[in-house]
Amino acid sequence: MPKARELTEVERFYIENNPQKSDEEIASQMKGVGARSIEKYRASVPATEEPDKRDSITETREERIDRLGNGPKSGDLIAKQSGASIMTQQSSEVSDARAIVHGTRMNKSEYESKNKDKIHKPQG
Repeated sequence: MPKARELTEVERFYIENNPQKSDEEIASQMKGVGARSIEKYRASVPATEEPDKRDSITETREERIDRLGNGPKSGDLIAKQSGASIMTQQSSEVSDARAIVHGTRMNKSEYESKNKDKIHKPQG
């Protein structure tokens, strides 16, 4: 019987990150590696927590809106130089994220109160 070879880094990574697959299934995908080698390697690796069972912080929608609403404003990230203002990528991303968190719908009275001091008012 030929001598068993050592597992490569890639093979070890694959075995560690595919716990749902059986030893035989993984061995069939790796040339020169038997199911017993995979079983032996899995036994030598310390058990890790599954990603679903990690401790996580839960927050309500209102807490999330408050936390994200207190971050930097998109106006803080606009590039200003010699009379010109340019929206940067970061400013655009913050603006998009805040629109998702706060929502983008306004009723007519909210829209008029927000835009009452603007120079241009849209028709309709």
